Amino acid sequence: MNFVINEKSKEVMIKNDVPEKLHKIVIGIIICITTDIDRKYDRAKSIVESESLNLSDLDITTAQNKALSIIYS
Repeated sequence: MNFVINEKSKEVMIKNDVPEKLHKIVIGIIICITTDIDRKYDRAKSIVESESLNLSDLDITTAQNKALSIIYS
């Protein structure tokens, strides 16, 4: 799935020490948790699912923890 990360999102990822390979999945998780718009949720869920296929369980857990850390910071 084609997904472009904007500069503000990149800054947030870098500020929170998110490894570059986890940027898309972390953003997707954040959108899934915080959006109430079905279309956005469905797209973010697709991104999370496709990105998770290429990641280890440790990477996925790290992504989830980073997403929660960003949301609650």
